[in-house]
Amino acid sequence: MKLQFSLAILCTTVALSTVFFWRAVHQGPAMGSDSHLENSLGKIKARDFTLKVLAYPDKLAHLVSSHNGSEHVQLADLKGHNLLINFWASWCLSCKEEAPTLDKIWQNYANHGLVVMGVVLHDDPVIALEYAQSTAKNYLIAYDETGKMSIDYGLTGVPETLFITKDAFVYTKVVGPINPLKSNQMIKAML
Repeated sequence: MKLQFSLAILCTTVALSTVFFWRAVHQGPAMGSDSHLENSLGKIKARDFTLKVLAYPDKLAHLVSSHNGSEHVQLADLKGHNLLINFWASWCLSCKEEAPTLDKIWQNYANHGLVVMGVVLHDDPVIALEYAQSTAKNYLIAYDETGKMSIDYGLTGVPETLFITKDAFVYTKVVGPINPLKSNQMIKAML
C-alpha cells in the first residue's frame, strides 16, 4: 500500500512538472516577470533609456543625437512615435528567422508613425552591425552598452520585442520570435 501511494505521488509530481515545463517553454511564464507586461495593454509607463546608435535610415536622422562623441537615441527622442523595439543578437537563430518580418513591418509602417528599432544585446557591437548590414536590417539599430535597458524591461533573453505607444506606454511584450499576423494586429491597434 505504501509503495502504491508513493508511486502515485511520484507520477503526479512528474505530470505536474511536465505541464509547468511545457507551459514555460511554449507560452512564457504563467505569473513571472513578464506577465504584467503581456497583459498591460498600454497601462505601464515605458522606462527611459539612452542607447548607442549603430545604424539608422536617413528618415530617422532627426531622432539621433550626439553624446560624448557618439550617436545616441533616447526614449524622449522617440516620443510621439509608436515603437517596436526588438532585442536581438547575431548568434541567435530565432533572431535571424524573424529579421525579414521586422524589416517588412518597418517598410509597411514607417510612413504611419512607427519606428522599428533593433537593440543589440549580449553581443559584440561590431559583429552585430556587420550582421545587421548583411541581413538587410534597414531600420534603426542600437546597442545597450550598459545592459540597463534589458534589466529595466525584465528581459530573459533574445529575441524579445516591446510594443510601445506614442505616448510612451508599454502596449505589450513578446517573448520569443514575433508572429507576423499578431504583430500586424498589435501595430494596427496601436496606430
